Amino acid sequence: MKQGNHTGRLANEVEEFIKEAIDTYKTKEKITIHEAWDNLDGFITNANKERPTENQLKTPSYEIFRQRIKAESPYEVMKAREGKRKADIQFASVGMSPKLERALQRVEVDHTKLDVFVLDDENLLPLGRPWLTTSIDALSRSITGIYISFHPPSFLSLTKLLKSIITPKSYINERYPNIKNPWVCSGVPELFVFDNGKEFWSKDLEIVLAELNIQTQYNPVQKPWLKGKIERLYGTINKKLLVSLPGKTFSNIIEKGEYEPEKNAVITFSTFLEILYTWIVDVYQQQPVVKGTIIPDLAWKEGILDFPPRHVDPKRLDIILGRTKYSKLRRGGVQYSNLHYDSDELARLRGRIGSTQVMYKVDPDDLGHIHVFDDSNRRYIKVLAVDHDYANGLSEWQHKVHKKYARKYIRDKYQHDDVVAARDAIQELVKREIDNWENRGRKGKVGATAKAARYGRVADDSTGSITDIVSIAGPQQQNPSEQQKTDQKNEAKTGWDTPTDRTGWS
Repeated sequence: MKQGNHTGRLANEVEEFIKEAIDTYKTKEKITIHEAWDNLDGFITNANKERPTENQLKTPSYEIFRQRIKAESPYEVMKAREGKRKADIQFASVGMSPKLERALQRVEVDHTKLDVFVLDDENLLPLGRPWLTTSIDALSRSITGIYISFHPPSFLSLTKLLKSIITPKSYINERYPNIKNPWVCSGVPELFVFDNGKEFWSKDLEIVLAELNIQTQYNPVQKPWLKGKIERLYGTINKKLLVSLPGKTFSNIIEKGEYEPEKNAVITFSTFLEILYTWIVDVYQQQPVVKGTIIPDLAWKEGILDFPPRHVDPKRLDIILGRTKYSKLRRGGVQYSNLHYDSDELARLRGRIGSTQVMYKVDPDDLGHIHVFDDSNRRYIKVLAVDHDYANGLSEWQHKVHKKYARKYIRDKYQHDDVVAARDAIQELVKREIDNWENRGRKGKVGATAKAARYGRVADDSTGSITDIVSIAGPQQQNPSEQQKTDQKNEAKTGWDTPTDRTGWS
């Protein structure tokens, strides 16, 4: 009897060490099972140093320990080692979706590279195929938002889409007065449904969605049917819209890199935008889908009767959609990506809280300012870049291109002036490419113009021509006067706001 109790007590002690070793396996360090077993052996060896010879504990074999690991809940193991989101995706049930009762209850999101070839608005330089990021409301099948640009799928694409989804869209009819119907869809979604693209695994995106109180669902890999509505929408766009456009299929351009305007009469970017918006609002939203059982526009209006959509103040929304960063508040303000941000109000904040870490928001599409959070007053302070002339309207990607150019062609340990010089040099290269294209009679080899379009911020919320970006820089002058500098700044400001001439469109 005594022997039995003694053996049981030893077994209980070993069991505690086994549990402790399993806990070392269930960590973000993701050690191997063998390493966890080594930990178990170490725990028992250390314990035996304090025990008499006749009461030594025996380390269980590796195989016994491995079986104990395998007996653990696979979900709990993955959650501990990989995080809850990945565990939820891996072990998500593929059963029936919840019953849909209201608009924006479930919104599916995806990207596609459009099968249409577009040209620069001003100089007809071939820009290539743009990316379309789209969302669809599962209840009404309404298209709730879009974003079109030459950015590959990214955090920026998704925040631009979120702004399109949430913001009321009366501006579409103001921009395109020939569109007959209003685009009625707007508001904050309850659930976002994604696939496993890396852009959806952004920590910045996770923070944005949390601040907007949007839940997320990530579909398991190779199961696109769980996001079938957005997949079918892209099929509809290809079959019913793009097939009729003059830029739909130009394999000779894409494969050979040759473009001749007489043979390849494709459309300008702004013309394509107007066609796309017209099709969404006046055609897709008004016609029956799902075998004729749902008209998106009517279904949306019914879907918001008892559950009005939630909206967000536009200024607050712009701040929320930025990247979330943390830096120490020092004398001279905050530094982000080698740019300095400071103001009198920020200096007063530092006077109150000292040189401590602060949270701030960065708009990746405009580095001209950041919003620093004043925790004591629960509000954001807008802080301009010290070199506002350089950073105003500058995208994060453009800034990275400038820094890369400065490092490669100017000096490895570049300074801010070198980055500004790099900007001027790159814009001059773009201008030279446009001039060469014009001199060739707008025909010949098509170069890496999609990157130029991305650099020139050709997008549905910006511009339709890369000419705009180089016109701001203008020709380089030697020792310009103060009046010339002022004139250049004024020209730059008005250059971005000049409307595109749309006369003569068919």
